[in-house]
Amino acid sequence: MYFGYLISGLHPILVHFPIVLLLGALAAEAVGFYRQDAFLSRVAKGLLATGCVISLFAFVSGNFAEVFAVRGGTPHDPVDRHALWAMGTTWLFIGLTVTRFYLEPRCGSVPFAIYMGALLLASAFLAYTAHQGGCLVYEHGAGVLAMHGGHAIDMKDLRDLYQEQTSESIIYSEMMHHIFGWLVLALSFFLIVSKIWPEQSKKLWRAGPYVLFAGGVFLMIFSDTDSWPLSRARPIYDKEVLQHKIFATLMIAAGAISFLKRKKDAASPSSGYHLGLALLALVGGGLLFTHVHSVAPYSNRAIGVYLHHLTMGFVALSAGTASLWEAMQPVGPRWRGFLWPCILLVESVLLINYNENIPWFVKAFTEHHAPVLHEARYDLRVRSTPEHPLPGKACQLQFEVYDNASHARVSNLEIMHEHPLHLMIVSRDLSFFDHVHPVTQPDGTLVLPYKFPHGGEFLLFADLIPAGQTPQSFRVPVQVGGDVPVSVKLVENAYDTIKVGARDVLLFNQPLILAPGQPARLKFALFSKEKGLADLEPYLGCFGHCIIVSEDTSFFMHTHPEDHQHGAATKPAVNVDEPIINADSKLPQLGEARKMMYTMGMSSPSMRYAGPEVVFPAVFPKSGLYKIWGQFNQGGEIITVPFVVRVP
Repeated sequence: MYFGYLISGLHPILVHFPIVLLLGALAAEAVGFYRQDAFLSRVAKGLLATGCVISLFAFVSGNFAEVFAVRGGTPHDPVDRHALWAMGTTWLFIGLTVTRFYLEPRCGSVPFAIYMGALLLASAFLAYTAHQGGCLVYEHGAGVLAMHGGHAIDMKDLRDLYQEQTSESIIYSEMMHHIFGWLVLALSFFLIVSKIWPEQSKKLWRAGPYVLFAGGVFLMIFSDTDSWPLSRARPIYDKEVLQHKIFATLMIAAGAISFLKRKKDAASPSSGYHLGLALLALVGGGLLFTHVHSVAPYSNRAIGVYLHHLTMGFVALSAGTASLWEAMQPVGPRWRGFLWPCILLVESVLLINYNENIPWFVKAFTEHHAPVLHEARYDLRVRSTPEHPLPGKACQLQFEVYDNASHARVSNLEIMHEHPLHLMIVSRDLSFFDHVHPVTQPDGTLVLPYKFPHGGEFLLFADLIPAGQTPQSFRVPVQVGGDVPVSVKLVENAYDTIKVGARDVLLFNQPLILAPGQPARLKFALFSKEKGLADLEPYLGCFGHCIIVSEDTSFFMHTHPEDHQHGAATKPAVNVDEPIINADSKLPQLGEARKMMYTMGMSSPSMRYAGPEVVFPAVFPKSGLYKIWGQFNQGGEIITVPFVVRVP
């Protein structure tokens, strides 16, 4: 999803702030401790707190960056190692920050000396974590090279690539979130009622510690049914499992502490429970910010899950902060007492509506059917003669580009790839495809004589550029009379070999798991008699054309090879008659594992625009099936190859 992609781009920006702030805190603490300077002590506290808050946001953006980096070909192991060090370092600094607010630098103070030693160790961890991040960029191209080579996937990668969640595990995970959502909803209403009628709710408060304790035990046992204590399919030290168990332990501890505090103190029954909930919300929000799924880079649902975590973590931190504010300063305006229960109410809604996919509140604002793009200023008017064309019968299609601003026909179109208008004619089921070019007439209209192959609905996708303006794309439906053939169902076939005459053609999409809104590359590899084709010739101004149409025909894209010059083909860098020494020339015979390695970036050193590989940039706006037609020219013969890909 594009929103997730934007968040991932924030990671290299955000990470610099906690590095500077936290190392600055170390320096301020050292000098302040040596000089016994109270001002520097306050500065250190501020730097630590600010650095910890920003580090949480840096960690969240890092989760998204991990997904796109690994899908782009960065090895998972160093990325995973960097994430683990970042998680440990973040929580070490959070613990030190909390501790710091209970310590005062006194000369010879043993606790403060221990704290300083731990701060120095945490700073060393921070430096090493930053070093690992730098290595990911400079050695593996993470976040810099969108799709890069040098990494052949191993068996672990192959296993992770296919470690998809089953429908049962997805339903179970959603159910667990919904259960806790209803519990939080009940708690929210209870807190609101207790603010309105405090005396009547005192007895109910006594059940609070038991509810916390029971919730923690329930989560400890029933979270991660593929791990301890119900089975050993996943080890307890798996980072995702471990975080669930940590939160369950915190709930159990909060319940126990609240119960003991209530027994010991003569204060209101709600006092200990109130503070416990505040701390639990704060720690829980932090855990959501740093929650990492084990195989997230390969999961089609990772972006959606992390968007849920980001939102729920922010709401939990807000609730905890508001609750802590009230607990530390009981005297205040009445509305403040209702603030954190209302925020908890929002959290309950998020939990009840949780799904292992793109969040509903994101879909509501961003999901749409991506219509073919053209400015409202322009219209494309199409007239058929006869008005109702019949299959196999010649008709004449007339095209008129109309400018709504000037109320006039646009007669001056730029020549784009040798023609003023590129027209793609496809049947409604996408089984038929044709790429043709209407001819400009003296009056500024464009005309195309044409015979439709059969009856039914056809879509005319037109590409054009009014002089001095931006490219415009149009979608015009045409109904053809006669018999309508049985609709052909789309079946994905990327990574399969398609034969076109004596040629073999393969399509590799990078990344392997496409995502809505994520930049992708479509790599066509052309072979003949086990030898890569290196004699492709320019076709309409470049070494290939790629046309993409969504299954519902609402989305259309006409794209060209990377780095080609607009309107003119890039010449081959080498002599096309030169014999090719290329292990990938046997790619069609090497099986799925070798093809998979190819998708992860093992591109041939003999790669050239004249073949055997031609790469097209693309973006798929939403989930679903897309049909892709690649068009190439070899020896004057136009090769059209259809593929179908799925975007989860």
